[in-house]
Amino acid sequence: MFNWLNKLVGKGSAADAAPPSDEAHTAAPDEGAVDEVSLEIDEDVSETEEPEITDKNLQASEAPWDLGSCAPSLEPEALQHDLVKHLEAEWDNARTQHEREFLEALMATVWKGEMEIPAFPEAARKLDELLQQGRDPTMMEVVRLVERDPALVQRVWTRASSAEFVVPPKGLHFAVSRIGFDELWRIAIQACMQSALFRVPGFQDSADRVRMFGLVSAEVSSELFGERRGAAYLAGMLHDVGKLLVYRHITFDLVATPSSAAMVERLATTMHPSFGVLVSQSWQLGDEVAAVLGFHHDPMKAPEDYQRMVRIVRAANLAVYAVDAEKRGMKVNPLPAIKAVSQGLIANKDAMGIARKAFDHVQSLM
Repeated sequence: MFNWLNKLVGKGSAADAAPPSDEAHTAAPDEGAVDEVSLEIDEDVSETEEPEITDKNLQASEAPWDLGSCAPSLEPEALQHDLVKHLEAEWDNARTQHEREFLEALMATVWKGEMEIPAFPEAARKLDELLQQGRDPTMMEVVRLVERDPALVQRVWTRASSAEFVVPPKGLHFAVSRIGFDELWRIAIQACMQSALFRVPGFQDSADRVRMFGLVSAEVSSELFGERRGAAYLAGMLHDVGKLLVYRHITFDLVATPSSAAMVERLATTMHPSFGVLVSQSWQLGDEVAAVLGFHHDPMKAPEDYQRMVRIVRAANLAVYAVDAEKRGMKVNPLPAIKAVSQGLIANKDAMGIARKAFDHVQSLM
C-alpha cells in the first residue's frame, strides 16, 4: 500500500516493522458542553498514583488534562514505529484524498526523522550556556550576546519599557540590568514560541492556544519547581508543542471540511506527546524536557529519573487548565488531582493561585 513511502525514505515497508508497543492512542470523547462539571476522584490514592478524572460531558478543548496519551518511549526508533502504526490505521479509515495526503505527509516526516521545523533560537541556547557557567557572567558579556540578535534586542527593549516602569531605559545595558538575567533568559527562550512553527494558517486559533497555555504553564511550572529559569520553565512552555508539528502538515483544502478538521484536532490531541518528544530531540533539549513532553499525561509512566519534573509540570497543567475553565464560567475542582500528582513535591504552594497570577501576567505581555 505504501510504495510511495518506501521510495521516499528508502526503507522497507512500514507495515513490516514490528511496532514496540500495542498500546492504542486514546480517542477524543464525544462533544457536549455543560455548565458544571463533576470531577470524580478516587479518594484512595497512593503516593505514586494519579487519580482518575472523569469528565465525560466536557468538550475536548475544555478538559485537556484528561485527554492525550503517552509516548511509548524516548527512543526515536520506537517512536517512529509507534506513530507510523497508528497513522497507517488512520490512513485506512481516511474518507478523502486530502486526509490521505495529510497522513502520508506526517508518516514521511516521521520516517525521515527530519522534523522540518525552525531551529531552536541560537541566542537562547548561547545565553543558557553562558548563565550555566561556574561563574557569574559580566553585564558586558551578556549585552554583547543579546546585541547579536536584533529580534531579541527588540523584545528586551519592549519588556524593559513596559508600563510597570516609569521611564524607558537609556540603552540596552540599562534595559538588561532593569529586567535581570532570569527575565532575560525567559525572553530569549520564549523566542521559539514566536517562530514559524507557531504560524499555521487554517489552524491559527489552535496554535495560539498552545502558545498561550505553554507560556502560562511555564510560569506555573517554574514557580512550583522553585527556579526562575531552567528545565521546568522550558518543559512547561513546550509541553504541547507536538500539536504544532501535526498542524504544520495541514492544507486549506483539508480543513475546509469540518470532519477533516476534527480528525486533525483528534490526532493532535492523542499523538502530541510522541511528536513532542521528536521536536525536543530535534532541538536537542535533553531527556528531562523530552520526558515531560512525552509523559505529562501520565507521569508515572515516565522514566524514573525524570518523574519528579514530569509530576510538577502535570500539576501545573491541571491548575492552568482549571483556571481557564473558571474564566469561562465552569465549575471544576482539580485540587485533589493536583495534590495526588504533586504529593511531597510542592509543599504548601497554591498552584491555582499561582496559575491565576500567571494568566494575568502573560496576558498583560501579549
